[in-house]
Amino acid sequence: MGAIGSIGGLLAAAEQRSVGKRRLVEETITEMRRRGEVITFKTVAEQAGVSRQYLYTHFKDTIEQLRTDGQHQAVVVEGETVPARSAGRAATIELALRNKISRLEQELTELRKEKTALERRYEKALGEAEEWRSRHQAAVTELLETRSRSKA
Repeated sequence: MGAIGSIGGLLAAAEQRSVGKRRLVEETITEMRRRGEVITFKTVAEQAGVSRQYLYTHFKDTIEQLRTDGQHQAVVVEGETVPARSAGRAATIELALRNKISRLEQELTELRKEKTALERRYEKALGEAEEWRSRHQAAVTELLETRSRSKA
């Protein structure tokens, strides 16, 4: 009778693990829906820590329905409506955008340096042009004075 009792204990423990795993998946799906994340077999499996096969076996209809519903989900970001994305996809997009921002900031720094150098060259050219204008004006004045003296 001892062997039967231990088998019963093992079955009870297995049932308890199964119920716990099922609750974990249900809570994960509920939380993902609350956060507005796209629900797929992959994302649920990753977040709940279960295999995709487990989800296909026990939650196939639920997840497929949520996937279908989720294809039409959208969120509004700074006034723009964009499709909802899985956490992994959102992280990839965020990384790409952060890299692009970094490159643009570097480019902006370089362009500001170039602008400063061009402004200096422009100021120098204006100064040289003013110098030539005043020399020209002096030469014209001297020429007119020389003409008027020679006529007199």
